[in-house]
Amino acid sequence: MQKTLLIIVLAALCLNFRATAQGQNIIKPLVIGDTIPNGIWKIPLQVINERLGKKTITLNDYHNKKLIILDFWATWCGTCIAKFPHIDSLNRAYQNQVQFILVNTSNRDSDKQKVRAFIGRYIANHQALSVPIIHQKKSFNSYFPCHVLPHYVWVGVDGRIKAITEWTEVNKQNIESLIADLPLNLPVKDW
Repeated sequence: MQKTLLIIVLAALCLNFRATAQGQNIIKPLVIGDTIPNGIWKIPLQVINERLGKKTITLNDYHNKKLIILDFWATWCGTCIAKFPHIDSLNRAYQNQVQFILVNTSNRDSDKQKVRAFIGRYIANHQALSVPIIHQKKSFNSYFPCHVLPHYVWVGVDGRIKAITEWTEVNKQNIESLIADLPLNLPVKDW
């Protein structure tokens, strides 16, 4: 009797879990070679540094126009912050062909006002950045998960993921190769 009751309870739980999982939208993270789905291009992304007076941007603002390099960072990531000047100089050097976007992605940075204050202090002590800085957007971050920062996702003009790298690969040679539509043979950052 107890075994029968236990089996019935377990079966009910399994059916419940299956029904719950089927009812959820499961987002499949994008990998190299994937085309970014249309919906992602239009996700409004809140700009923290309000570059050029814009409070929001979309990836669609740059689609079919420029190579996009998403730079995932956090306020507590020293390497991320140290790379801001490098990213900014590349963004300025290739402003007609490449758009870098700094994507604050850490769960520890969930308070947008604190992140905005951090960026304000950074700019006051260093320089204004030509790169838009966006605050995390869970739906956006789900397509580009990362476990170790900094993390770079390279999106070609054709809308396909061309590379997922660490900071050492973000250099003039690799950018110029991609602009020239040469194949990239970069190590894949999978952590």
